[in-house]
Amino acid sequence: MYKPKIYLAILGTAIAFCAGIIFFAHPLDRSEPPTPSLAEVTAQPLFPLAPQFEYIEIMESCGPNFIGECVAVRSGPGTKFRAVAALRHGIVL
Repeated sequence: MYKPKIYLAILGTAIAFCAGIIFFAHPLDRSEPPTPSLAEVTAQPLFPLAPQFEYIEIMESCGPNFIGECVAVRSGPGTKFRAVAALRHGIVL
């Protein structure tokens, strides 16, 4: 009934199978990929270079004497930055 050779063969096969999975699952070369040089990084544009519009006209802003609500030009992106100028209705940038 008890056949130790069969159990040892099954156990050996299972160990070899698990060792093969562990060995092939992890690459031998654990070095990091090469980082691109500064010239390669700066050579690629982050946004399209061709503008969609050549000019921008301010519409629905304050009048010629700055009466009403003007479009604010801010020192950075967002409303948390300070306003550095006010644009009137009809100004073309």
